[in-house]
Amino acid sequence: MHKQYAGLALLWTILIVMASLINLEGAPKIHISNLDKAVHALMYFTFTILWILGLGKKKVHYIVITAILLGGLLEIAQGLTHQHRSADWFDFLANSLGVLLALLLINKIILLLKHFRLYN
Repeated sequence: MHKQYAGLALLWTILIVMASLINLEGAPKIHISNLDKAVHALMYFTFTILWILGLGKKKVHYIVITAILLGGLLEIAQGLTHQHRSADWFDFLANSLGVLLALLLINKIILLLKHFRLYN
């Protein structure tokens, strides 16, 4: 286990939960086509990468299941608990695509980190 990556992964998880559940009413709106979906994919891509780096590739199945469940549960929570937010299954799809992209790139990311001695 790499404690520094596990710590970053935990912080990133807290950030995702908070960002998913806070009231965004009154926040400035940025109107770029599909930016929201790209942000969702990037958040879960980063989630998956950090947890794999923190816990190791042997735990990848648990990490993937947790990431996808978290994305789905947070979308459901948005739909159930907020008048200003709604469950968006396209957000869930973007989350899941971010997880899958992380799986495709994790070996290359590990090699890059090893090259710069940021992962052993």
